[in-house]
Amino acid sequence: MTTTAPSTTAAALSAVMAELLRLDDNMPVIKALIFLHVAAHPGVSGLEVSEQLRLDPSRVSRNLQGLEEAKLIKREKDEFGSVRNRVSPAGGRFLSSLTRLVDT
Repeated sequence: MTTTAPSTTAAALSAVMAELLRLDDNMPVIKALIFLHVAAHPGVSGLEVSEQLRLDPSRVSRNLQGLEEAKLIKREKDEFGSVRNRVSPAGGRFLSSLTRLVDT
Protein backbone atom coordinates (compact mmCIF):
# COMPACT_ATOMS: atom_id res chain seq x y z
CA MET A 1 0.00 0.00 0.00
CA THR A 2 1.29 3.44 -0.90
CA THR A 3 0.96 6.34 1.45
CA THR A 4 0.11 9.83 0.38
CA ALA A 5 1.93 12.81 1.83
CA PRO A 6 -0.29 14.90 4.11
CA SER A 7 0.36 17.96 1.93
CA THR A 8 -0.86 16.09 -1.15
CA THR A 9 -3.99 14.95 0.66
CA ALA A 10 -4.62 18.45 1.96
CA ALA A 11 -4.20 19.89 -1.55
CA ALA A 12 -6.69 17.37 -2.95
CA LEU A 13 -9.22 18.10 -0.20
CA SER A 14 -8.74 21.82 -0.72
CA ALA A 15 -9.48 21.35 -4.44
CA VAL A 16 -12.65 19.42 -3.54
CA MET A 17 -13.82 22.21 -1.23
CA ALA A 18 -13.08 24.81 -3.92
CA GLU A 19 -15.15 22.81 -6.41
CA LEU A 20 -18.03 22.61 -3.94
CA LEU A 21 -17.87 26.38 -3.55
CA ARG A 22 -17.88 26.82 -7.34
CA LEU A 23 -21.14 24.87 -7.44
CA ASP A 24 -22.63 27.04 -4.70
CA ASP A 25 -20.52 29.93 -3.42
CA ASN A 26 -22.41 29.79 -0.16
CA MET A 27 -22.32 25.99 0.32
CA PRO A 28 -22.02 25.22 4.01
CA VAL A 29 -19.62 22.49 5.01
CA ILE A 30 -22.55 20.62 6.57
CA LYS A 31 -24.37 20.45 3.23
CA ALA A 32 -21.22 19.16 1.52
CA LEU A 33 -20.81 16.56 4.27
CA ILE A 34 -24.40 15.38 3.89
CA PHE A 35 -24.03 15.16 0.09
CA LEU A 36 -20.90 13.03 0.45
CA HIS A 37 -22.60 10.87 3.09
CA VAL A 38 -25.56 10.19 0.79
CA ALA A 39 -23.11 9.35 -2.00
CA ALA A 40 -21.34 6.88 0.29
CA HIS A 41 -24.61 5.37 1.59
CA PRO A 42 -27.14 5.18 -1.27
CA GLY A 43 -30.71 4.85 -0.04
CA VAL A 44 -30.00 6.32 3.39
CA SER A 45 -32.91 8.01 5.14
CA GLY A 46 -32.72 11.47 6.67
CA LEU A 47 -33.02 9.98 10.14
CA GLU A 48 -30.15 7.61 9.42
CA VAL A 49 -28.04 10.54 8.20
CA SER A 50 -28.77 12.48 11.38
CA GLU A 51 -27.94 9.47 13.57
CA GLN A 52 -24.80 8.49 11.67
CA LEU A 53 -23.42 12.04 11.55
CA ARG A 54 -24.81 13.00 14.96
CA LEU A 55 -26.65 16.02 13.59
CA ASP A 56 -30.02 17.51 14.47
CA PRO A 57 -32.71 15.87 12.28
CA SER A 58 -34.25 19.22 11.29
CA ARG A 59 -30.86 20.50 10.15
CA VAL A 60 -30.33 17.35 8.07
CA SER A 61 -33.81 17.66 6.58
CA ARG A 62 -33.22 21.29 5.52
CA ASN A 63 -29.90 20.39 3.93
CA LEU A 64 -31.33 17.37 2.13
CA GLN A 65 -34.08 19.60 0.76
CA GLY A 66 -31.46 22.08 -0.44
CA LEU A 67 -29.47 19.30 -2.11
CA GLU A 68 -32.62 18.10 -3.82
CA GLU A 69 -33.43 21.63 -5.02
CA ALA A 70 -29.88 21.85 -6.40
CA LYS A 71 -30.59 18.55 -8.20
CA LEU A 72 -27.63 16.83 -6.52
CA ILE A 73 -29.77 14.18 -4.83
CA LYS A 74 -33.15 12.64 -5.42
CA ARG A 75 -35.52 11.67 -2.65
CA GLU A 76 -37.96 8.81 -3.17
CA LYS A 77 -40.31 6.90 -0.95
CA ASP A 78 -39.62 3.20 -0.52
CA GLU A 79 -42.27 0.47 -0.29
CA PHE A 80 -42.73 1.25 3.42
CA GLY A 81 -43.25 4.98 2.90
CA SER A 82 -39.82 6.04 4.16
CA VAL A 83 -38.02 8.67 2.13
CA ARG A 84 -34.71 7.39 0.79
CA ASN A 85 -31.94 9.61 -0.55
CA ARG A 86 -29.69 8.87 -3.49
CA VAL A 87 -27.30 10.89 -5.60
CA SER A 88 -29.05 12.11 -8.76
CA PRO A 89 -27.49 11.74 -12.23
CA ALA A 90 -26.31 15.38 -12.03
CA GLY A 91 -24.99 14.72 -8.53
CA GLY A 92 -23.19 11.64 -9.82
CA ARG A 93 -21.46 13.69 -12.50
CA PHE A 94 -20.46 16.25 -9.90
CA LEU A 95 -19.21 13.50 -7.57
CA SER A 96 -17.11 12.10 -10.44
CA SER A 97 -15.49 15.50 -10.90
CA LEU A 98 -14.68 15.60 -7.18
CA THR A 99 -13.26 12.07 -7.32
CA ARG A 100 -10.97 13.05 -10.19
CA LEU A 101 -9.61 15.89 -8.04
CA VAL A 102 -8.76 13.48 -5.24
CA ASP A 103 -7.34 10.79 -7.53
CA THR A 104 -4.87 13.14 -9.23
